[in-house]
Parts: sequence; C-alpha cells; structure tokens
Amino acid sequence: MNILDYVDWRGDLSFSASPFNEVDNLIFSTLAYLDLSRVIPEGSSLAMRDVCRVYSEKGLKSVSRNNDPYPLLEKCAASNRFGNVRVSDHVSDTDGKRGVQFSATLFNIKKDLAYAAFRGTDNTIVGWKEDFELALPDSTEGQKEAAEYLDDVAGKTKAKLIVGGHSKGGNLAVYGAAFCSEDTKTRIREIYSNDGPGFRKGVTETQEYLSVIDRVRLIIPESSVVGIIMSSKKEKKIVRSSATGFHQHFPLTWEVIGNSFVEADRAEGSVFLDETLEKWLSEMSDDELRVLCSAVFDSIEASGASTIRELNSRKRESYSAILKAAAKLPPQTRKTLTASVKKLLASTREVMKEKR
Repeated sequence: MNILDYVDWRGDLSFSASPFNEVDNLIFSTLAYLDLSRVIPEGSSLAMRDVCRVYSEKGLKSVSRNNDPYPLLEKCAASNRFGNVRVSDHVSDTDGKRGVQFSATLFNIKKDLAYAAFRGTDNTIVGWKEDFELALPDSTEGQKEAAEYLDDVAGKTKAKLIVGGHSKGGNLAVYGAAFCSEDTKTRIREIYSNDGPGFRKGVTETQEYLSVIDRVRLIIPESSVVGIIMSSKKEKKIVRSSATGFHQHFPLTWEVIGNSFVEADRAEGSVFLDETLEKWLSEMSDDELRVLCSAVFDSIEASGASTIRELNSRKRESYSAILKAAAKLPPQTRKTLTASVKKLLASTREVMKEKR
C-alpha cells in the first residue's frame, strides 16, 4: 500500500475525525510538485477539488517526470479528507542568474492548521546546481526565500503551521523554520524532511537550528541516497520502499500501513555511502567545493540546455559541448577537480577497510 492507496482507504475521514499524520505529510510534500502558477489567482485560494478541475482544464504538465503528482491530486480532490483543503500562497521562482529554483504552497487543512510545503528539485539545471550548493557554507537563495515565505504566510493566518518538503524541499523546510522570525517559529508545530539532504556544521551549530531540532522529523527510505547527505540528526525513521536503488527516493514507492509508514532497517549500501560521503566532505575545503560545483555546472550550462530533459533529448550535441567546455577549464581548476576525485576514492577505500 502506498499514498495513493492510503487516500482510497482514509479519504472518507476528515482531519477533524482523524488527526494529521506522517502519511498526510508526504502527500502534501508530493503535491508541492504541482505547477499551480496558472491555477490559483494571486491573493486567493481554491479548494483542492477546484485546483484539480482547473489544472485538468488547462492541460498542465508535471514539473517532475519521475514524481508526477497529478494522479495523487485526482484522488485527493475526490476525497472527503483532502477535497475541501484550501490551497493558497503558491510561489514559484526559477532564476538562473541568481541561481535559485524555489517553489512553495500553503495547504490550509483546517481553520487552526496549515501545511507549508516546499518543492524539491525539479527538472531544471539551475535546480540541480542549487542542490550541489547546499554543501557550501553559504546559505542558498532558496533557503533564504524559505524563511521569508514562512514569515509571509504566518502573517496571513492564525493557524498553527506544519512545515515540510521532499528532497531539497525537506532541507528548505528545516532551514526556513530555523531562520524565520521568532514569532513565526512559535507557531510551527512540526517540521518534516522527507528524504531531504542535511546541512554543514555552519548551520547545525547555530542557535537558530538548535532551537527547532526537536520538532524536526527525518524520514528516509531504507536505501536512501539523498537523505543521508550531510545528515546531522541521527534519529531517522526508516521506511520500506517497493523500489530499488535511487528510485526509492520517490514518494509513491514508500510503503504505508494504516496511517503510518512501514518501518525497515537501513540497507548496507546506504550506510556505506553515508559514511563515505561524510568522510569525503570532511576532507574537502569550502574553496574546493565551490570550484567543484562551479566547474561541473559551468560546463553543463555550456550545452545550452536549461533542463535535464533538454540535455538528454540531444545527448550528442550536449555532451560534446560539455566536454569542450571542460577542456577549456583553467589548469588550477582541473587540478582541483582531479584532487577532489582522488579524495573521494581515498574516502571510499578507507570506509571499506573499516568495515572489514
């Protein structure tokens, strides 16, 4: 049973009859992938059943090919539990020059409770670049916007807030909750990061972060790849997935029983990768990480593609342009890249030795 089956099973019960739970959290985090820019007029809200109708009438497409939220929207819209949830305050900001891919939506569950959902990485190159920049000590533009977004919506409602997201959206949820205003922070009940990457010590050692950590709920699949990156809180809920490898990252594969997830043990491969990445990142300087990130994505952007889909649709031309751009990198940059790869290989060997 997954979240689609959950809506079939639980959909007749209102949130008043059956309180919000962790599975509802994943549903709202998945619905954050909907492109609602042309659906909800600015400054207004729509019931979810009307969101589904307008979305369908306009023939809109998902921003995530592997995580299409539309089938989930259809089921939620037809249910008693989700159909009357009012959807508002949708924002979407993708700007290559500023290096930001940010989107958030507010789901007004009841008069006294709302879920602020942050979207994870979409299909854009700039979105993937921002993911890599999470490893840097500086705050990303998306993280700053997350804190501003929470302050904005908190000023429009008196409801308690639950904050969450999937993938990068989970990182934004935690960061936004930590660095929003104190008035907003007191209104936040829980914070969910669904297989979202963590933070460098520059964030985790701040008073702002420490002030919300007890409200953070980390949920990852058994073979997590994304949710183990820079993870700084050891207590995680491990859930069983019907998929294998990286495909476990996608919410529709997470198994549900009743109103919670089916728990599992961490897969050995995920633990190994976790320890390897932790060792590698600890040995990389901030400058090396900046050079690595810039070199990789400057080369990719030289292809002229703005999305992963565009990159793959003309692979020969794209990859040829990437290789040419990489060959023109300054000698010192190439030297740094080579050193980074050597450090990764060395970290891998060290972790393998420790496990023998």
